[in-house]
Amino acid sequence: MAASKETSRLRQALFGRPVLKLFLVLLFVVIAFALAQSISIPLLRFPAMVVTIIAMAYTIVLGGYILTHYLIRGPLERLFTAKDLTSLLLSYVMFIVIILLVISVLFSVVQDLKLGYLTYDPTQRLSRDMIDNENPNVSQDYLYFTAVTFFSVGYGDVCPMGLCKLLAMLTAFAGNVVTVVLMAIVVSAYLNRRSGDQASRVRPERGPDS
Repeated sequence: MAASKETSRLRQALFGRPVLKLFLVLLFVVIAFALAQSISIPLLRFPAMVVTIIAMAYTIVLGGYILTHYLIRGPLERLFTAKDLTSLLLSYVMFIVIILLVISVLFSVVQDLKLGYLTYDPTQRLSRDMIDNENPNVSQDYLYFTAVTFFSVGYGDVCPMGLCKLLAMLTAFAGNVVTVVLMAIVVSAYLNRRSGDQASRVRPERGPDS
């Protein structure tokens, strides 16, 4: 019991008000990094860099928590607890849009890190020098490519290169899981919930003598 309370307190300390903490930690990282660069004494620069790295790691953890808790867990819970068909469809659309936006950002990050890119010419070979906004053959259509891959349309006008190939495969796999497996589970739960509600409404109330 005591261990559970300690875990709860630690969780609250680390992830309570995550948006505010993310802002403060990002501000701290910027200031700490600037100070670490300006310190001329090597003995003091090393601990400053260590603190900056720890703060950056905590920033990544907070960002992942916000992403999973607010952008994935919340819409997923609304999807499983929809009261009517309209709410179910709206929750499904919101869930899909969030997934597409998140994956689109991942494509952009991969390209910014020069680990891969999307190209309009599938005959080109992977080259880090080609990942440039001024290159007419490098595509910036992250959301479009994510959508056609997620829904297994595959027009072939935009092709992934480098690490984007692996991300495209994961996107296609996620699309099949969400549109087939997840929706089958959600619709089944929705129909069972509706049938249970209808049964409870039509069940006659028992009198005191029965």
